[in-house]
Amino acid sequence: FAHMDMDHSTLLNTVLQIRDNGILLGAFYKDALIGVMAIGVYQSKFSRECMAFDEMFYVHPTYRGSSVARKLVLNAVALCAADARIKRITFGNLGMKPEQDSEPWERVLVSCGFIRSGLIYSMEI
Repeated sequence: FAHMDMDHSTLLNTVLQIRDNGILLGAFYKDALIGVMAIGVYQSKFSRECMAFDEMFYVHPTYRGSSVARKLVLNAVALCAADARIKRITFGNLGMKPEQDSEPWERVLVSCGFIRSGLIYSMEI
């Protein structure tokens, strides 16, 4: 996400959508918000299993490459594990364009214990 920028209205809309049925995490440095993660919690349409999905993940460009992303992911995992309803947590890279390098994000996820499971294909229309 090194080339992406996040505007305030996108952040606010995501927070409002997640606040009632999800988990919101923030990373701060000297009272400034430097990272945010929104996790949506949903019951699977194919089973009764409750799952968590990353809805939004953003780290300020100044802090990319630091430990901020990893700490947000590990905190999300800990909060999901504490919720007895949640049986699975899934992270993806849906916000990235094909020409963007997803390897740094993948390294963070693997370092936190995630395994690659399937692929996602998309088409811009």
